Amino acid sequence: MDIKSKKCKVIAAWAAFFLSICLLVESGVTALNVLSGNGPCGVRAKDAFSSDYEDTREFRRFVSDYLDTFLSMATGGPVNWYGRYGDVAYSNDTAWNIGDIENTATAVAEEIAEQSWDYSEDDWEYTVSPKQVHASIKNDKNLLYDIRYDGKSVFTNDDEGVLKNGEKNLPSDYNFYLSFADGKASVVKDKKAVDVYGDNLYREDSKWQIPGYKNYTVDDKTKKAEVRMAVRKTPVNYVQGNYSNNSGSYYGTSSLYDTVRNLKQAKNAYIAQIVKFIVGLILLGIYLALRKYKKDGDRAIAVCTGRIWIECKAGLVILVIAGGIAGLNNYIDIYYGWGYYEYAAEVLYPMMYSLFANPILVLVFFWTLYLFVNDYRYNKKKPRKTLVKDIQKLLQTRNMEYPFQKKMIRKFSPVMISGILLSVIAALACFVTGYYLYDDGGSFGVVLLLVAMVVLVIVLLVGMMKQYASDNQVFASEIGRLVDQISKVHDGNMTDKLKVPEDSDLYEAVQQLNDIQSGMDTALSERMKSERMKVELVSNVSHDIKTPLTSIISYVELMKQEENLPEDVKDYIRILDIKSQRLKSMVQDVFEISKAASRQLPVDLEDLDLGKLLRQTLADMEEQIEESSVTVKAQIPADAVMIHADGSRLYRVFQNLLQNALKYSLNGSRVFITLKTDSKTAKTTVKNISQDEIPSEIDFTERFVRGDESRTDGGSGLGLSIARSFTEACGGVFGIEVDADLFVVTVEFPILQD
Repeated sequence: MDIKSKKCKVIAAWAAFFLSICLLVESGVTALNVLSGNGPCGVRAKDAFSSDYEDTREFRRFVSDYLDTFLSMATGGPVNWYGRYGDVAYSNDTAWNIGDIENTATAVAEEIAEQSWDYSEDDWEYTVSPKQVHASIKNDKNLLYDIRYDGKSVFTNDDEGVLKNGEKNLPSDYNFYLSFADGKASVVKDKKAVDVYGDNLYREDSKWQIPGYKNYTVDDKTKKAEVRMAVRKTPVNYVQGNYSNNSGSYYGTSSLYDTVRNLKQAKNAYIAQIVKFIVGLILLGIYLALRKYKKDGDRAIAVCTGRIWIECKAGLVILVIAGGIAGLNNYIDIYYGWGYYEYAAEVLYPMMYSLFANPILVLVFFWTLYLFVNDYRYNKKKPRKTLVKDIQKLLQTRNMEYPFQKKMIRKFSPVMISGILLSVIAALACFVTGYYLYDDGGSFGVVLLLVAMVVLVIVLLVGMMKQYASDNQVFASEIGRLVDQISKVHDGNMTDKLKVPEDSDLYEAVQQLNDIQSGMDTALSERMKSERMKVELVSNVSHDIKTPLTSIISYVELMKQEENLPEDVKDYIRILDIKSQRLKSMVQDVFEISKAASRQLPVDLEDLDLGKLLRQTLADMEEQIEESSVTVKAQIPADAVMIHADGSRLYRVFQNLLQNALKYSLNGSRVFITLKTDSKTAKTTVKNISQDEIPSEIDFTERFVRGDESRTDGGSGLGLSIARSFTEACGGVFGIEVDADLFVVTVEFPILQD
């Protein structure tokens, strides 16, 4: 499969997945709303697909509401018009054709003012007079009504008197008739009586919510009321033009037409949801067929989300949560008011329902969660991209790209920019304050003076910043040259001197640096000369001593072979032998230390097992260890610890350390030799308790240094110095720690990596 074809399948798989989820979630949420009794436009599916709108709950509710209204009008009102405000004034159901929005708003305000509403905050009700209701609905001929009280007509829009003889004389386009008298109602639809009351018990799910049941009665005064209603079979929209104020606006007056239109809109919405569900299933099938390609799409999305700063991701989560909280607060504010938070148990369910019954909110939550899970799935092992780190990295990179002078100038830039921004903010605040001051009747001169002062401050501030920036640039340049000179001194250049003007702020510091440079040059030359003479002296003396020392040792060997010598002479020969051998060893040590100090000590570096070398050293010195008064405890791992060093030189190092520990440890104590490793280094430690007090101010690795100057045990004071020199020559690190009488020597080498 070529790359282009695979890419097309990846896009198709992910697009099918995305669209199917969106369509199915929307259809699913709509289905849940329908099951909970809250379908599109508030209409049940059964009513939306009903062929006769007069068999729907919406129509029965319409008739029941108007019967309640007409009974109130018959008895003299006022009429409780809560929820039916749009029929009297101008609601969201009103069909506006707006030509001039300002004139329309004025007309609405005047109309509402003329109707003089009575509003009771305690009862949360809107009440209007019967005359106002009649005036607002009388022109709607979709509903003919005749309202009587005690046998007399009170209100009617039946101008032709078709309701006088009941359902018998109804025009052909009116097929629904309701009459209410003596506390009961009778309904005729298509010339057939309708069973209104059933078993004559009113329940919450009863079809007709009108008086006349055994448990739904009216008072004695209302029993004198009579209502006759006829409903058009096919409602039309009655529109009344309001030309008295020449506004050119129109508003609808037919509630029944709006009810039928709402049913049609609900039907279209149901059909649309069914189509979306079917398309969603088809797309889901396409996704399942191509699901193996969706993973490539997920990876591509993870690459994109991995480039997003984690602060932005956190901001998205906060935004989604804030949107949800805003939705909850809006729900509480609209339906319960801010004072009803104490009834959390009563509002929690409807609040959550109001959120999750909205498919857009559900999809926002779902895709946000999906993106985060997908990002974690593919990017969990990758470093997180943060805005703070990127800014720091950017600044560090930029700082590395510029010399020190420009770094210092760039550090001043944020200060200057911040000053300018603060000045602009202050100016805006000043202008806003001046505007409101002048708008409230303040003096224009005061406002102008305030603005002039702010402008003057800004001009002075910018001028000072420019001057400071110029001075800062010169100062940064001089500091940069000073830093460059320090770098030269650090690199060993002691001849080049720095020159700056005498009026410079750094003149004195530059002169002191030049003096230090000259002093260091002189001291370094003297030290190098001294070290060179010392090394040459040691080498020459060691070489000159070797010749007579060799002769002495040879003659001592000859004297040891003589027979019949007196015992005292033999004792003298023995002492000469010991002292000459000691002198030979000391000369050899001094010679090797001199070579190491001059970096002329030959080393044969190879890969070796440090643990094996330690065990060999202990085995070779087993006789000395047994003759000593101390016990040696070794902790050496069985596995090979490979390092790169000279085996013979390291053997001498550990031999010297063990001899030093055996010679100077407290009688009856223990010497601990341990080898520990980590991922990078191998560390050998030799610990012992000194038999004498250890001076803390002595550097034991210096030549001819001993812990106790009064010792006469034959030590030369070169053992630790040789150990350090050989360790460093092999590329290791040598260290000594003293804690009271505890003497600790460490030898570290890098471990060879596989």
